[in-house]
Amino acid sequence: IGTLKALGYNEFEISKKFVVYASIASILGSVIGILIGCNIARNQETNMVVECVNIDELNQNNIDKIQDTQTMKTIETKETKESIEDVNNEKEADLIGYFKKFFSSYFSFTEEELKILNAEKNIDVEEYGEIVFDKLGSYLTDDNMALLGTSTIRAITMPHEIFINGYIVSGQAHVEDVAILRGEEKELESDYEVRVTIDTPYTTSNSFITMLNIEEADSIKLTQEFKVTVTNVAPIKVKRLVENSTIINDLGYVKQINYDENIDDDLVNSFINRMFIHDYKELEDYSIAFKSLESYKQLMEKWHMQSIMSLNENYDKVYEENVFPYLNGLLKLEIIDDLIININCNSTKLIKIYDVIVPVKATYDNNEDTYMLRYQLTEAHGKIVRTVYLGEKV
Repeated sequence: IGTLKALGYNEFEISKKFVVYASIASILGSVIGILIGCNIARNQETNMVVECVNIDELNQNNIDKIQDTQTMKTIETKETKESIEDVNNEKEADLIGYFKKFFSSYFSFTEEELKILNAEKNIDVEEYGEIVFDKLGSYLTDDNMALLGTSTIRAITMPHEIFINGYIVSGQAHVEDVAILRGEEKELESDYEVRVTIDTPYTTSNSFITMLNIEEADSIKLTQEFKVTVTNVAPIKVKRLVENSTIINDLGYVKQINYDENIDDDLVNSFINRMFIHDYKELEDYSIAFKSLESYKQLMEKWHMQSIMSLNENYDKVYEENVFPYLNGLLKLEIIDDLIININCNSTKLIKIYDVIVPVKATYDNNEDTYMLRYQLTEAHGKIVRTVYLGEKV
């Protein structure tokens, strides 16, 4: 400024010079700065957009990968569960197949063999061992087999006759079905509760029925449950067997009659009606008939009963001595209405027991009365084999 003044410039000219200089520098700097700034900002924004896009793509890729991983895990888990279920189902099927074979052998002993296996005294251990070895030898553990010939196997309950609901059920049977109710697997052995459905011959506890000498055996359907311990190492062997329970599965089984079906009305009606058509003055002949089989047969012929009743050499009388109601002064006894016939619950396919109510009118010397007489008829092979008079009610 001093130099400009010495050269003769006034204050206005000096001020103008500095203002113009500063303005030009500011404007030029601003323009250059704006141009450079805009260019840099544009490039930075582009980079930021690119980075944002890359981040979005990366996130989406990561999400897709996570979803794919979860899906794969889900598929693998499902396949693993299905694989485990398949293995378990296959294992259970193999066990059921094994138990079917075992119990088929278990219930295949003959009646004579069962008597030996279940003898309470003087057991022939050598014969016992031979029988068990023949039927169950391939199924029992070495420890059990080592006892044969010297003692019985206490760890294995042998099949035996069962007395249940009036039925003596044989230890010999046909295995129809096997089911595993529950199981517990251990390191060396496994415990199972097994339900076995069998079709088995039986007799009734009624001593009269056992005298009929019926060739074909009746049968009944039973469900038996066992606790079985087997080894886990192949081949599977039975270590322990305990009978848990036995129930009659179905009294209306196919080889038995249902309570309200298969009633032979014609046979029962024919038999009962013929009982009441003869002259009751012949009751003296009736009492004489019980003295011998021959006289009894003659009376049955006289009453035309041979075709619907059965007699055998052991003199099993169809009529018991109390089959007719002996009432003082009885002149006549006649049926006045339809019979009421029901199946007794102890009936089977081969032996049918009928409970019969007979409405009758009794005529006496001075009056008459009405009674409901109750009978029980037993039928076998299409003939009446027994008649029991159960009493009457007015």
